[in-house]
Amino acid sequence: MNTSIPVAGGFQSPLSALNPADIERIDVLKDADATAIYGSRAANGVVMITTKKGRSGKPTINANVYSGASKVVNRMDMLNTSEYLAMRKEAFANDNLTPTVDNAPDLTEWSQTEYNDWQKRLIGNTANQSEAQLSVSGGTQQTHYMLSGTGGRKPPCCPMISLITAERAVSISIITAKTIALVSE
Repeated sequence: MNTSIPVAGGFQSPLSALNPADIERIDVLKDADATAIYGSRAANGVVMITTKKGRSGKPTINANVYSGASKVVNRMDMLNTSEYLAMRKEAFANDNLTPTVDNAPDLTEWSQTEYNDWQKRLIGNTANQSEAQLSVSGGTQQTHYMLSGTGGRKPPCCPMISLITAERAVSISIITAKTIALVSE
């Protein structure tokens, strides 16, 4: 069973809209427990996610702020320009071919001396990220409420991509106590 939601550029899990700070507990039902409630579709088990709910009494405000950074620390060993050109020339010699503009522009047209460390240029930056969460909950004997919101900035480590895709997200959820059951088929 495909539980993904179609979005631009692919599919997204329905759990991506669930703020982890709003989760009260996660239960795993296996074997007979799962099939008794959800039938044969739950033969491999069920994961139940219960979200937090408001409690009777004065309003409660919870805030959480996170700030961090990520950086690529392990890079692959790559050939430098002279090693790459030697490898390419050896490949053409082994195949008894002559490099031409059509089959080897790197050997015939491009600079033979310039060196670029593309890993350093494309994935060498530090991505500073931040996130803030705020929730207000409370209620009376008859009504309980919880309002939560999350906002953040999570850019990638790649400078070229960060110009295009630096993610800024804000989400607001009005939560009524609910349990989400994920059935594994």
